[in-house]
Amino acid sequence: MDTTTQTQSMTITDDTVQNAPLNGRDFTQLIAVQPGFGGYNVGGFGSLNGTRPNQIDWQIDGVDNNDFWHNIPAVNQGGVSGIAGVVLPIDSIVEFSSQTQSGPEAGRNAGRNGERSDAVRGNELHGSVYYYNRNEYYAAHTPFLPAGSKSPPLRNQNYGLSLGGPIFKDKLFYFFNYEKQEFVIGLSGVATEPSAAFVGNAGAVLAKDGVPVSLASCNSLAALTSQLAASQIPAGCNTSGTGFWPTSGPGSIAGLAAIPNNYFAPIAETGYSYNGVGSKGKLLVEMSYRIEGISHEQLGEISHIAKRIALSLDDKMDAAIKKLDELVGDSDLPSS
Repeated sequence: MDTTTQTQSMTITDDTVQNAPLNGRDFTQLIAVQPGFGGYNVGGFGSLNGTRPNQIDWQIDGVDNNDFWHNIPAVNQGGVSGIAGVVLPIDSIVEFSSQTQSGPEAGRNAGRNGERSDAVRGNELHGSVYYYNRNEYYAAHTPFLPAGSKSPPLRNQNYGLSLGGPIFKDKLFYFFNYEKQEFVIGLSGVATEPSAAFVGNAGAVLAKDGVPVSLASCNSLAALTSQLAASQIPAGCNTSGTGFWPTSGPGSIAGLAAIPNNYFAPIAETGYSYNGVGSKGKLLVEMSYRIEGISHEQLGEISHIAKRIALSLDDKMDAAIKKLDELVGDSDLPSS
């Protein structure tokens, strides 16, 4: 029992951060182990002690890490289709901590303070090389697929390397972390689409009641009007156009049956991202120093040396990253 402060703190140390099973290697999910948390823990959502998700103050080494609009974590925030635009590699995190009922020095938000620290400082040379793979081959079969179909692709590769150490012991340090993420995500459910057969049935209903097909609808459907009677096609309709729906290629809906849940997408979304701590090209080199006993002249010389080291590391890392991409790119992933 702490009788000196009302603040309640939770700290997850480096070994736990590195070994915790996190979907997509997303550090924001660590908030779920904080007592009082409830709800969805991906991307900074969820409630802590009854507060709203946007009442949590996220920081990186004490620096603001909050999105200006949603007030959720700016780094690792889910973008289009929930895919984060910026991903912070787990290997660059030395600890994750959170506070509830924080004192005035935490400030900003009524809920809690969540902070993550970089693994920059250290007098010992340290680093890592890693590869993580998620694949539908290892997952359970979803019940939302059409009967007899196999699981759509759901694959995510994260691979990279990190390195850190001293430039001047106890005074100047370097650390960098490069990571690449590649993903393939297929839809796991069915949908109902306006196939040519559906459009033909709808045309028959309109004709029965003497309602003409509008030009706007005809142009939107384009080639899907192939089963409409010629007398129902309004003048000026481009029946050979592209319309709003695909009518050719592997994603075509033209030949689907006129029944509910007639479409299962065969085309998966693909993408990749380069993740790092800062950036010079693909590489971010983070510098940290203490100025006790260092003059301005010495500090200028140290900065010059650090810049030369950063440029040298950048050249070496470009070669290492290229080799790592070749090694991972040449490997075939199992599929169901």
